[in-house]
Amino acid sequence: MNDADPALKKLRLKLDEARFFFPPDTLAFCENIEKLVYEVLVASRAASGYSEDRPERHELRDQQAKGEIQLARIYEELAKRFERDLGFEQLTKPVA
Repeated sequence: MNDADPALKKLRLKLDEARFFFPPDTLAFCENIEKLVYEVLVASRAASGYSEDRPERHELRDQQAKGEIQLARIYEELAKRFERDLGFEQLTKPVA
């Protein structure tokens, strides 16, 4: 994992900014995203250190895949989660 990666820095900055603007439950939601992203990146990096035939590599790739699935499920929830906090009803509700 490269902490100097601009995309990772940008994600961390956005998650840090959430601490100032959102209620505790949304903050916990953002912290969970950060934790899952970290776990996926660590598993990916660690797996690359093993050859294809090693069971450790397969276990780490399984961990990575499970984390990616969790992140995909969270993605589906993002708009609903932030709709309440940001009050963008005009963008998320159908026009009458």
